[in-house]
Amino acid sequence: KKRERLPPMCKDCCKEALLDREGVTLDAGSYVLNYKGCAKCGRRDLHSVGRTCQETELTETVEYRHECIGCGHLIAIHHFTFEVDTKTQRQEYTMECELCGQSDSSRSILPDDPEMANTLF
Repeated sequence: KKRERLPPMCKDCCKEALLDREGVTLDAGSYVLNYKGCAKCGRRDLHSVGRTCQETELTETVEYRHECIGCGHLIAIHHFTFEVDTKTQRQEYTMECELCGQSDSSRSILPDDPEMANTLF
């Protein structure tokens, strides 16, 4: 599930905005290889702040901000979700972040993944 609209972020700090991470979904950290440096002060140091985590029995939503250590400039807002889909018996992961990229991933919660078996034959 994609979020309807990401809040505005600084596209000048990233080499490529919302790059496709091909199945890599992260609930913490920063993809520093995509960071050009702070467009406001020029520093290359950043940190993650304001981490929030909301959990239910079948979902987890994590959100935090990537900010410049030097001036506090907002580089990007990182959004990660995890959900267990009881109908399909799968774990669904999504990540959207101007800095870290966007991706989704799905894994079976069953011992044998029927989708994986179909790709092998």
